[in-house]
Amino acid sequence: MRFRRLRIAFSVVCGVLCLLLIMLCVRSYRQSDTLYVRVLGMRVVQFNSTNGHLLIESPNSAARLWRHPREWFFMTYPAPQNGSPGPMFAVALTLASPGILLSFWIAVLTLGLGAGMPWVKIRFSLRGLLIAMTLAALILGAIVIAATK
Repeated sequence: MRFRRLRIAFSVVCGVLCLLLIMLCVRSYRQSDTLYVRVLGMRVVQFNSTNGHLLIESPNSAARLWRHPREWFFMTYPAPQNGSPGPMFAVALTLASPGILLSFWIAVLTLGLGAGMPWVKIRFSLRGLLIAMTLAALILGAIVIAATK
């Protein structure tokens, strides 16, 4: 079996990341965490976890108000107890703050599938690759159409 140690390492890393995401999901119902990271000079990316959802956005207002000497800043505060579940997945493509809102369980399932994929023995053909690329293009096109409406 080729690359056995690499497969094991990849599966372990994906499994640990799954456990960390589950712990962050459970914590997000009591504490809301926000991490601001400065990337590429003045661009700021915000990671926010609250009520079982993860929000990744890049607000333009945060870049102008950045007053911290570090490249990152972390805040935590009590989570709002409104009890309304948000959408499982949403994409905001606005100029003010483009971002992605997704449920933690989508990320956990994706990493869980990623942990098992190195152990699946699949041989790919050119026809299968073309079908997969067509399906991916259709899904991405549907997302863009849904986001523009």
